[in-house]
Formats: sequence, structure tokens, C-alpha cells
Amino acid sequence: MYHSDHSVSSYRVAISLSPDWPAIMVVAAGKLYHCKLGPDIEMCTMVDITSEVFEDVICFEGKFYAVCHNGTAVLVDPSLEMTLIASPISPDHGSSVHCIKNLVQSLGEIILVERYPSRMKQRRLFPVKFRVYKLNAVERKWVEMEGLDGRILCVGDNHCCFC
Repeated sequence: MYHSDHSVSSYRVAISLSPDWPAIMVVAAGKLYHCKLGPDIEMCTMVDITSEVFEDVICFEGKFYAVCHNGTAVLVDPSLEMTLIASPISPDHGSSVHCIKNLVQSLGEIILVERYPSRMKQRRLFPVKFRVYKLNAVERKWVEMEGLDGRILCVGDNHCCFC
């Protein structure tokens, strides 16, 4: 995979080792790419050609899930068709700062963690606030969690991890 934006410093990668669909999904510069695993790997192809800006991708139960900057989430099937699984999240009315979104799997559920950066230190933004949502697949929406229900969630970027 080649990307012309050399300022991109982080990629999000999810791997499926399912015998039915061995593949890699990558988020790079807001775009979602697919690469089939096998002996003939040549290059990755862009999955979505819309203007959506993707932030994270995970593999859960042999399927790929991706989230956009506004909280919209999609399921990507083996034919690379996307199905909406969650509508956008209402923006935090107390903040004009863009938050970082991470998808995680916990106790058989898909969880979305929003990290709100607060200050710059050594060229990195450090979060001051987190919001955590659980996917309600039936209603196709994110439901904010009051607590973590005894879970420990680890999210991070290329430089650090928050648990």
C-alpha cells in the first residue's frame, strides 16, 4: 500500500485469520483499505471511495468493523460491501476539540472509546476526558455507558496506551 501523504504517522490495522476470509483492513489518512492474505499479496485496495473519514478498525467474530470521525460505524463483509451498524454520535457540546475514536472488543461486545485531548507535551496530546459507548446493534446506535461494568479497556496510539 502506498500513500502520498508522508505526514501520516499512524495506521490502524485489523487482521482476520479466518479460513473463510483471511485479510487485513487498514485505516490510513482517514481511508479504509483491504488486503487479502495469501501467497499473491500485491497491494491493498481502497474499500470506500466516499468522503467519510475513518479513524479505527477492528476484527470481531471474523468480521471487520470501522468507525468514522463522527461515530458512524460500518460492518465490512467479504464482498467489501459496507453496512451501517451505528449512526453518528452527537458532538460533545462542551468541546470544540476533535476527539480520537478507538474501537475495542470487550466481553463479546463492541465498545467505542472517545479520547478528548487536553494539552500538548513533547509534541503529543494527552487526554483529559474519556467517553465510552456500547453498540446497540438492534437500534443501530451507540449507547453511552455510565461505567465500565468491571472492565479494563486499553486504547492508545503509536506512542502510548491508556488503561
